[in-house]
Amino acid sequence: MAWYPRGVAGSAEIDLAIALERLELHARLVPACALSFGDQLYRRTMAILSDAFATELSLFGYLETNDIVTFPATTITGSRGVDDPPALHWHEDEWAPACVEALRERRPVRTADAMAIDRLSSTLPNTLACPIVSGDDLVGLFVVSGRTAPFSEADVGRIQVISDFVGPFVRAHLAMVAAFRMRAAREAELARVEAELRKSERRFKDLAELLPQTVFEVDVEGRFTYVNRHGFELTGYTEEDVAQGLHLLDIMALADRSTLAANFQAKVAGGPDSLVDYHLVRKSGETVMVRVHSSPIVTDGATVGLRGVLVDMTEVRRVQELAYRAQRLETAGRVAGQVAHDFNNLLGPLLAYPELLLATLPREHPGVRYAGAMLESAQRLSEISQQLLALGRRGNYALERHDLNQTVREAMRHVASRPPELEITLRLEPELMAVLGGAAQLLRVVTNLIVNARQAMGDCGQIIIATENVYLDAPTGVDRLVPRGEYVRLTVADNGPGIPAGHRSRIFDPFFSTKPAGLARGSGLGLSSVHAIIEDHRGFVDFETEVGHGTQFHIYLPVYRSDSAPAAIEGDELVGGSARLLVVDDDGLQREVARSLLETLGYEVELSDSGEHALHRIAQSPPDLLVLDMILPGGIDGAETFRRALTIAPRLRAILVTGYAGTERIQAARELGVLAIVRKPLTLRSIGRAVRQALAAPDR
Repeated sequence: MAWYPRGVAGSAEIDLAIALERLELHARLVPACALSFGDQLYRRTMAILSDAFATELSLFGYLETNDIVTFPATTITGSRGVDDPPALHWHEDEWAPACVEALRERRPVRTADAMAIDRLSSTLPNTLACPIVSGDDLVGLFVVSGRTAPFSEADVGRIQVISDFVGPFVRAHLAMVAAFRMRAAREAELARVEAELRKSERRFKDLAELLPQTVFEVDVEGRFTYVNRHGFELTGYTEEDVAQGLHLLDIMALADRSTLAANFQAKVAGGPDSLVDYHLVRKSGETVMVRVHSSPIVTDGATVGLRGVLVDMTEVRRVQELAYRAQRLETAGRVAGQVAHDFNNLLGPLLAYPELLLATLPREHPGVRYAGAMLESAQRLSEISQQLLALGRRGNYALERHDLNQTVREAMRHVASRPPELEITLRLEPELMAVLGGAAQLLRVVTNLIVNARQAMGDCGQIIIATENVYLDAPTGVDRLVPRGEYVRLTVADNGPGIPAGHRSRIFDPFFSTKPAGLARGSGLGLSSVHAIIEDHRGFVDFETEVGHGTQFHIYLPVYRSDSAPAAIEGDELVGGSARLLVVDDDGLQREVARSLLETLGYEVELSDSGEHALHRIAQSPPDLLVLDMILPGGIDGAETFRRALTIAPRLRAILVTGYAGTERIQAARELGVLAIVRKPLTLRSIGRAVRQALAAPDR
């Protein structure tokens, strides 16, 4: 597994592998740390350390004093073969040079020199020492040693991840140890020590509330006695449900309940630690896969319940599926590109000779029919070759400013004649913004999506093709996450049977087809080439589907704004002016877009990046018009900014800019007197018309 130190980026595949290993490490460290007390914390974490580095010697200890490191547990190699070795107290004069350097400089240190430690059984080659720091405090030390291969930068990155994670737990353990020692030494300060213990308990509770996993406790009957915040968010249940006796079996799928009941009884009886996957059923009825790790809660020698961690595996499995999908597409693309390259060389005579035959043979000659069939087949082969080239990312095309509406209309001319049972409706945005793309490739995308919809419905039903300008204030997407930004969105929707759940992860795979063997099959390259082409255009493909209710494919292409002056708009002439406008938007790119469009119309434009800053500018000199973004993260939003601005300048006019169609906050802004709502992404026509109307509106 490839790892990199902090600040060093690898390839996308390496970064993904690192993220998966980090998730796996965290999944093991959470129960080892959060569910362990005393020396268990060191023993369980040391086992993870040994697995991660495959070394003969592993040490995990805390700084008992400035010159003593205490290791509650060591591996057998480090303890003369004793199965349950006693704690090792390591004084400063015994420290190996690598450990001294790691503690002094507070950084991981690796060396190939053999390390000899008094009271340990072996002299071992290749050592990696890493300090454990929590906040500004040095709290402990990791040491791994004794393997043939030297430690690498990847090992340094891995041990640093483990160190960063366990640091707060070691610090908390030291705080508890200090508290107990204090109480033993100073009985007179018992009340203060008890307060410290309560504070420590609160600290652990707070830590549980902050964890991105569910932490829970149940009694011996299986009824919940504690669930952290994440648990309520994951399951949909509430504290009231817990108070009413919510049971473990209540949140599990029927098929898993018998297994859970058996595992629960075994764990209460003192069974070994284990990681088990179950199907959890949310209060809403939705099912998610979770992984559960639990340990007994023992009081006065008796088990009174279980304490556990429950990890939502949805994101882990989604990342794994995306990795597998990317690997499949990359492999298929390489093969397809090479095949298409060779295929094209053979297609020349297959296309040319039938044409020559048709041109030379008399019309009544029987060979004309055969030559025509050959030419038709060769043309279909040529189309498949182009699909393969797109999949293999070997297409050669120029990127130009492009109108996607024009592509849709062109695609409709290319679509074969359709039966009366099939209805195709166009809903094209008349002021659609430009994209940067290859005309032939984008035409192939639209045509493939239409053909895919027709085949899904058997040429019987309704297809809706829509284009629109959209601005995403936050990442969104059903199948793929589309980042924040402004896009032209193409949607091809059908009311066909929908895509079965088992097929959804494979629809972009090359050569995947759901057509029965008895029907004419396509190449299975349509959606895979769509995916490849859109990725080449730095765009995104997403889809929504419901069995029995159709499918919608969404194509997101970034808006292209050239540096040249905007093209003239026919009809509905735009009239600018000399008014002074204040544009408020947290996104620097959006501020500059608004400035460029408004200055083109002759307006004087000032910019502000937050509602608070805008109020300061208004107090100094109110503008003629306020152009407000609705979403302003980190401070007050557009509606609240306008409300406060009216207390400073009651006659102030404002328009609102947003990427959302409508929310309660937008309605609140309307009630305050906002004169217009402009949808992102902005066009010269949309912002120009809104500003003109707002400035022409009567005074309040």
